[in-house]
Amino acid sequence: PRYSRKNLGFDLFLIFLILLGMAASISYIKTGTLHYGFLRSYRRFSAEELAQYDGTSPSEPIYIAIKGHVFDVSAGTKFYGRGKGYNVFAGRDATRALVTGCFKTGLTHDLRGLTGTQLKEIDDWLRFYEKHDVYFHVGYVDLPSIDPTAPLPKADCAADEERAKGSRSSTQS
Repeated sequence: PRYSRKNLGFDLFLIFLILLGMAASISYIKTGTLHYGFLRSYRRFSAEELAQYDGTSPSEPIYIAIKGHVFDVSAGTKFYGRGKGYNVFAGRDATRALVTGCFKTGLTHDLRGLTGTQLKEIDDWLRFYEKHDVYFHVGYVDLPSIDPTAPLPKADCAADEERAKGSRSSTQS
């Protein structure tokens, strides 16, 4: 028997629903959302609000900021969670430290004095997070202005290393 066109519309609708359900399931497995993160509304954070998402509360998401762009990195709790190696970036915009490795003096959004290569590297990090499968752009942080006459952040981490050595030796005594 030939297929009846009478039910064709209904059958196509069922196929559409099945495909939609499959896409949503795959999205949920891969990203934790039913919509691949495409339907996000962006939020504006103050620096103080962003600081609340620093990984100290397991019930709150973990956010980092790069050049004022805020990303949810909760899927990377093993990296960004409390006490983990990249937790230093959580709850703040520490863009400078991404390229300088200065985790005491470089935890700032102040990019003055960085080289062209370092600025390009920051843009590469920004693209990395924008295109990541499980980290999502959730908003922007309103950062305080930087006084152009203020001294530049330290260019090297020698002071950080000396401070760390000093605190280790004082705790060992």
